[in-house]
Amino acid sequence: MTFDLLSEKLKSVFGQVHVEQKGTNTFDIAKRLDPEKGDAIVLLFEQTKGRGKGKRVFVSQKGGIYFSLCCFDLDVKKVSLPKTVLNAGFAVYDTLVSYGFNPVLKWPNDVLVNGKKVCGILSEAVTCGEKVSLFCGVGINVNTKDFGELSSIATSLSIESGKDIDIFQFAFDAIKRVYEQVLSDDDITELFASKCEIVGKTVKVTQNDESYNCVVKGITPDGFLKAEKDGCEIKILCGDISPAE
Repeated sequence: MTFDLLSEKLKSVFGQVHVEQKGTNTFDIAKRLDPEKGDAIVLLFEQTKGRGKGKRVFVSQKGGIYFSLCCFDLDVKKVSLPKTVLNAGFAVYDTLVSYGFNPVLKWPNDVLVNGKKVCGILSEAVTCGEKVSLFCGVGINVNTKDFGELSSIATSLSIESGKDIDIFQFAFDAIKRVYEQVLSDDDITELFASKCEIVGKTVKVTQNDESYNCVVKGITPDGFLKAEKDGCEIKILCGDISPAE
């Protein structure tokens, strides 16, 4: 698929399409779009100021796809940010499986291949009265060749498969699947948990520079991590998950 054909195909799905080879980051562009013109997709193939979780930088070099889905005029009572992240993550998981990979989901917002990160997801919402605009950002390392000092924890589909992927076709497939899934009411928590290797294990949770160990029991319908700590059941909304020490 060509760059121009990708743009045309996306116009058949979204009311607004913004596709460029390079830009600052998709969230910055998305926030300037007109909600009156319908749902939108912002897609870049390189970001100069990629955003990660919290204040972290998301490495967004050439060879990846970085997109934000913009869903406008939603009922505020029907949008759950944790659930949108799970939905988007599972959609990326499905896309990778369709391309022959064996991915693993890492709660709450990463997808791994062979133990290394290939995808990160962020969701934000802007509320006005009873309506909300949802921005779901997804970054996938497709044909990235070198991660430098991050090589021990990050990889790409190209590195793992030993061949380049048709990045424009892959971008369309991933975007379409995420858009179809991100606002789904289907309860995918059991499916997500079954593809998430930490369920049933003791892990370390780090939140705001504080850490504790807990046993992961599953995922709640609203997207929280269900765990047991010191004999008590707890729900975890966010945090860095790593092997217990």
